[in-house]
Amino acid sequence: MNLSAKQKNNIQIIMNRLVAKGITNPYAQAAVLSIVGKESGFIPQNENLNYSAARLLQVFPSTIKTPAQANALANKPELIANTIYGGRYGNAANEGYKYRGRGYNQITFKDTYRNVGTAIGKDLVANPDLLLDPTIAADAMIVYFLKRIKLYYPSTDINKIKSLNDSLTVFYNANAGGPGKHLRDTTGGYDKAKNSINDLYTLVNNNKAATGGGLFFLILTLLAIAKRETISNWINKQLKKS
Repeated sequence: MNLSAKQKNNIQIIMNRLVAKGITNPYAQAAVLSIVGKESGFIPQNENLNYSAARLLQVFPSTIKTPAQANALANKPELIANTIYGGRYGNAANEGYKYRGRGYNQITFKDTYRNVGTAIGKDLVANPDLLLDPTIAADAMIVYFLKRIKLYYPSTDINKIKSLNDSLTVFYNANAGGPGKHLRDTTGGYDKAKNSINDLYTLVNNNKAATGGGLFFLILTLLAIAKRETISNWINKQLKKS
């Protein structure tokens, strides 16, 4: 993928908000960015839900159980959302689409919109599309992660995690809904996040302030991620060209 100016700017917003909220561990920061990358491509957005029948069976096996059911729902986003999200976690039967995934990490369900919105001082229930604002989405995501990690990993201090693998496990499962979710992933999302986390760790570990040499390294890192290469490989190729 080619990263746009908007994506680069949003990455910096996320980094700034993580630091402002006290999340300074580069392992944790890289895990957050890897999840954002696979969930929204670094641009807060509404969940698409325009799934084919085959993809419905793969992504929602606990709800969409038969090929006949999948065929009836295929490529009908609003009907899909109301089927998989309606009548759950504060949603009325017809509110699944209204409170479908949004933001950087696809926050879902009316109860979650309400709880996260209260925590950040925004009425996300009345105006769900506030989660499309890059800064609001970053604050909402951070609150969401902190609440879920406290619930699922109460003894974990995220600023003391000492490996990318441990950090990704904690943050991925917090986003997905509980410990062990990464082991049962059927969407390919965990592998996608894992494949990007090393380059993202390089980015956050060398971008403390994103000024001077830090900004230069940030640009190099983003270019390397866009080309799915490590920083060292990308730089070596550029040197050979010159």
